[in-house]
Amino acid sequence: MKKMKRSLSFIAGLVLVLGLVFNQANTTFAAINESQPSLSEVTSLAKETASYVLSEDSALLTNVSSSSEFRTISRDLILANQVGLDVTSQISTFLETAKTLFGESSLLNPASNTSGYYAANYAELIELVNITNQDASNFNGVNLYAAFNDSLKDVTVANLSDSNYFNPYLISEIHACLSSYSANLTDYETINANLNEAVMAITDANGVVYWGYSADNDGNVLSGFTDFYNSNSEFAAIIDSLVAKHTSTTATSDGTVYTDPETGAVYSWGALNPDSTALSLAFLSEYGDATAAAIKYNALVENFKSTTTAGAFTYYGDDSIYSSRDALTGLAAYLQYGNLVDATVDTNTETETATANTVEASQVAANQDTVSTSETSASDVKAADNSMANVFVILMAASAVLLVVTAKKNAVK
Repeated sequence: MKKMKRSLSFIAGLVLVLGLVFNQANTTFAAINESQPSLSEVTSLAKETASYVLSEDSALLTNVSSSSEFRTISRDLILANQVGLDVTSQISTFLETAKTLFGESSLLNPASNTSGYYAANYAELIELVNITNQDASNFNGVNLYAAFNDSLKDVTVANLSDSNYFNPYLISEIHACLSSYSANLTDYETINANLNEAVMAITDANGVVYWGYSADNDGNVLSGFTDFYNSNSEFAAIIDSLVAKHTSTTATSDGTVYTDPETGAVYSWGALNPDSTALSLAFLSEYGDATAAAIKYNALVENFKSTTTAGAFTYYGDDSIYSSRDALTGLAAYLQYGNLVDATVDTNTETETATANTVEASQVAANQDTVSTSETSASDVKAADNSMANVFVILMAASAVLLVVTAKKNAVK
């Protein structure tokens, strides 16, 4: 979003895209790299990216001066843990820092109650505490579940859907915490219903409205609402229209989500954009199909992966922590939802055997009890799941639910 707001880029983008509308109308994915990457390849890259991001974030582990910074380091730690990087020591260091941020009222950053960071910081803290197997109902003498619940119970739909009051980019992680720890929240039903209604209020067939439309908005805000997709036909129709938009190589007049027919990357406001491509990868990993997600993954790596710094991604050729953070979001989502496999050759039979995507499978199974990989309902997953660490803080729904979505979407196609 930081790049989208630049007026000169905005004007240049409109001029470019309006020119592309006519000559790209019949373009297909023929020239785009659709090859499926292996599970080990994506996992290795995701860990490298997480390492790079956390090395750039290192000062925030012990010195957080704002709720926005709190969100940045917390989210990066959660994503790094999700892709399989051992961040136990970093989380422990940050949790000690977090303890110093509770005021006399025993509440975290109370001055940041607007913009949604107040609730989001509790959501992130709850997850980090649970990753380290500590008691979130008594962290530094505070019941984090109760504080999180109270920070949202009186927030109206009008507030949640007002970007001047509540940053919409925080909605998905707040929703993730609600769903993962619903049994610990007194007002879960009310808060969740309000959040779903707010998402509908700020989303239409062209995407989430926040400084216009963009792949960034869709990837950040709509991730993790798989249960809502399965239960609400109106929301499902919107998501389906957005999947078509994220995969279309036909430029539209708004120019905000356009897939370049030569690279598969997202053309946003006048240039191929790494952040938009990464967040489109996140969105399509959850709601699209294997081919669509692979195209965005290949586009991200081939066009924006740094050639000089391991794990870094670039913006206009220079290493960028912002683009790298968004890349980590996309990679974590792809690992969670992409059903990636590693093909191994059996030397005796000379046939290929597929190894199912079981990223952190043993950990997931241990924490999700008896969640089945069959067509499990959203409510079943919600009841069994009690760890955002195993379902990716930005993309809450478990992989089992993805099977339901994929089946439904393939049937539509």
